[in-house]
Amino acid sequence: MRRTTAQSTLSKPTASTKVVCTCTSCKSKTFTNQFGQVQPGSLVAPTTRKRHRDKDLADCYVEPNLTPENTSTVAAPALAAEDQIKEQNGAEKGAAEEIQGSTGYSRPLFRLICTLVAWLHLVCGLSRASSGRVLQFLQVIVDVAMQLGRVGEYLGGEEGSNRSWAASPPHSFTVPKDVRTSMSVLSIEPNIIRSVCCPKCFHSYSLEELPEICMYRETQRSRRCSEPLWTTRTTRGGAKRVPRRLYNTQDFENWLEYFLSRPGIEDTIDKSYARRPQPNSDVMENIWDSPAWRSLGTFTTTQHNLTFSYYIDWFNPFTNKIAGKSVSCGAIIMFCLNLPHDLQHRPENVFIAGITPPPYEPSVTSITAVSDPIVDRLEAMWNGKVIRTYRHPEGIMKRAAILAAIGDLLAIKKALGYAGTASHNFCSFCTLRRADIDNLDYENYRLRVGVEVLSAAVDWKTASTKTRREQIFKKHGVRWSSLHRLVYRDPVRHTVLGMMHNWLEGVLQHHARILWGIGGSDKAVQTESADDCEAMDVDIDMLDEELEALQAESQLHGNESSHLLGEKRIAVPSRGAIDSISALAQDVFLDDDDGSDDSEYNPPPDSGSDDDEGSILPGEPVFTTTQLSEIRRCLANAVIPSWMERPPTNLGEKSHGKLKADHWLVLFSVFLPLVLPKLWLATAQSRDLLLLENFHDLVICTNIIIAYTATPTSADLYLSHYVNYRKSTKKLFPAIPTRPNHHYAMHVPDQIKFWGPLIYVSEFKYETKNGNLQKINTNGHMWELDFTMLRQICRRGRLMAQVNDSQSPSSAGSLLSRGLSILRTSPVELDSDTSPQVYSALDEAKINAAGNRVPEHVYNLLLCHARMSIPLPHNSIFRHYADIPHPIESFIFPPYAVPLHHLNHKGRAYSTYEKHRGNSSISFRAADGNVDIGFINSIWRQIVNGKEHTFLVISTHSMLSPEDARLNPYTSRPGFMCNICYADKPVWGDSDPSQIAHSGYEERL
Repeated sequence: MRRTTAQSTLSKPTASTKVVCTCTSCKSKTFTNQFGQVQPGSLVAPTTRKRHRDKDLADCYVEPNLTPENTSTVAAPALAAEDQIKEQNGAEKGAAEEIQGSTGYSRPLFRLICTLVAWLHLVCGLSRASSGRVLQFLQVIVDVAMQLGRVGEYLGGEEGSNRSWAASPPHSFTVPKDVRTSMSVLSIEPNIIRSVCCPKCFHSYSLEELPEICMYRETQRSRRCSEPLWTTRTTRGGAKRVPRRLYNTQDFENWLEYFLSRPGIEDTIDKSYARRPQPNSDVMENIWDSPAWRSLGTFTTTQHNLTFSYYIDWFNPFTNKIAGKSVSCGAIIMFCLNLPHDLQHRPENVFIAGITPPPYEPSVTSITAVSDPIVDRLEAMWNGKVIRTYRHPEGIMKRAAILAAIGDLLAIKKALGYAGTASHNFCSFCTLRRADIDNLDYENYRLRVGVEVLSAAVDWKTASTKTRREQIFKKHGVRWSSLHRLVYRDPVRHTVLGMMHNWLEGVLQHHARILWGIGGSDKAVQTESADDCEAMDVDIDMLDEELEALQAESQLHGNESSHLLGEKRIAVPSRGAIDSISALAQDVFLDDDDGSDDSEYNPPPDSGSDDDEGSILPGEPVFTTTQLSEIRRCLANAVIPSWMERPPTNLGEKSHGKLKADHWLVLFSVFLPLVLPKLWLATAQSRDLLLLENFHDLVICTNIIIAYTATPTSADLYLSHYVNYRKSTKKLFPAIPTRPNHHYAMHVPDQIKFWGPLIYVSEFKYETKNGNLQKINTNGHMWELDFTMLRQICRRGRLMAQVNDSQSPSSAGSLLSRGLSILRTSPVELDSDTSPQVYSALDEAKINAAGNRVPEHVYNLLLCHARMSIPLPHNSIFRHYADIPHPIESFIFPPYAVPLHHLNHKGRAYSTYEKHRGNSSISFRAADGNVDIGFINSIWRQIVNGKEHTFLVISTHSMLSPEDARLNPYTSRPGFMCNICYADKPVWGDSDPSQIAHSGYEERL
């Protein structure tokens, strides 16, 4: 109430009773808000605003969009861009005039057509030319439909009427002829700021003061860059002299207004402010529970403050499909950490801050030039700006901060000014020298301190000579970084060690390829086909000439035992492992932004593992030919859920190329724990037993890293087993040197204790954005490649916001919402926050009766489960339907239910055994609280006591007999999180779907 009073005193006396209207007629007006800023809209009475909105909705349902009209995507100065896209923008504006005058149901139809074609173009990657053909085809369909409607109207007229079809032609309905018109109609244009930069050092210039050559000096006494800044390019209007290179970034403030103007987004963000750690518990379930979240003081828990991550990495925009062409673009991406983890990565919620110009990535010194413009806006948002939102269309003060800096080590070291992996100061977290890389005494490591790093970085920046800078760098291993300007950040504590690159593609890959001597070569076998090149829509000859020209310009200027026989058995991962892998797979295996994955994502040649493994020859193969065949058999025959990608079944052959991070993950967490204990225990050789213990320690560490919960105890357990792993590795493979990734992994315990579960700050979802950028169709022109990718990916996000956020307030709008729902990617979860529907007794009886009679033994299971899990008033219990006579007002458990073959839960498909064995194999929490394993025999959906419930009937595997249990190799090695049980002695049970997770298995006889 105090805040409301203070604001009203700043406004006109009548403003306190008025609200801001941004309807079709009012949005062209302006008013001065309480902060003295001029904003679009008009101050009117609440009833007037409602009347205006109802009128707009009656004409055409359009989602509430409180952001300014995005009529221009290019900000001055950008001479080259203006010349190149002026004709395009003119064509779009001219074509947009074709739709004016449409009324009634025609506008929703027009909007549906525009949305469909824009979706095909931006999400599915349909080219502009093909999108135009789709529009032409849709025009024909609309014309035919209207003619049929008019014929029906004519034939339905009065008999003997003199009306003539020729004299009464159908009303015209014009479909856009170009996909650019469709996108313009949808108002999905981002505000992209383009500035002139040097092609070599990336130093920025204003267009009005652009010299012939770059005048930038790294230090006061350094030589000038002297790279030419102008060139002549052939355009439709003839040869023109334009800047050689432009740098493209997205306006953060404009994006925030778009982001926060969406209905419901502020309510979702508010959950992060209310989150409090559980009392007397050190369990961290997400980043909101971590010390990192509290490291900015009260900022992260103060309403209207937004906290973001900062990710940077480089990728090849041509997906390495053009042989011999190494081109690199850098994506700077920010996720809003105030959103729940499963919403942060959605395209409508992601801020693509900028893309570095190709063909080369910035150097360790020029990286600040590309990050400075972005940090400028972040600095301003730390102080706060008035942003218009859905709940506050008149504007409200918002602040933003960067917390986690994320990326692979090569990228994050460059972005944050740390020395590379080959330096003596090779670690960003401690001062250990490279020569002492085998030091395992973590307690005596001297950890870096943020204040000391900042001091050294400032000294490096202010040094007047390169020699002095080299001296400072050699001593501290630190350079200046733009992110150091964000005074609230700690350059050490707020840096994330990416578990994907460090552990999966680093430690695990090294263990398999180098230590064990298996796996494909780093140089993946690549083939070039005509289809690949055609799909890219790139002229290879043009690219050859362009790269050569750019290079020329640059040069010119400057066990179980074998006795366990006789019964069918299966080896399965236990609950702990499958919980982690199932949850982690939501980040690894699926890019549910749009239903696509990143299987074609190709990082630049120097990315991936942060160690130079190519310089290390693999050791002698650990596995015999027979053992390797057994591993491949397990890879081929083990039963896994449908969402899990199976690693190459020819593991060890070079033909399968380089494995991806998700392959290493499932190898070491699912497949290898199923097969290796059996192989190594069968030999009874001392070296094989040492290999098994070494592998056991590695799997324990892997399961802790990929877990979705974290505690200080689990972090300490990791350190204990990882030190054991390092020691046994050195004993088993003394000739193979330790890699930097092995040392970096020593800092994982501190990372877990500070950030919580590392999966919430991993690189997986950011990497999928690089894959999405690679798939964007471009014309291959190097000087506008980054602009095209940035604009298209931003358009895509805003389009998906309209699709996923749409609601229907009218009959015409309901048709629109129905059409948009087909394109939505957000699944409806069982544990949705929305209130469950309540059914009347009559509806309950009708729905259940439409199903099948539940078998008696299943009915008894469901009745028992319902009595324990479904509360009833007055301490009543459900009665068996056959226990007649029933007392008045008793609760009778229905004997009918709807059978299901499949169930969607948390993005995963669960099935009955007869439909899909892999999707039916689950671990679940039984009624006694223990975790059991079994197959889903049947799925039933019932309306019980007015609410919908889903029940699973499970055939539970029985445990081994005491005699066989003594031969179970997993009993003494619980870290594998596997077990062996009987599959042909089922015990019937049931479970709530909220207590299940998939579990892969291997059948043995």
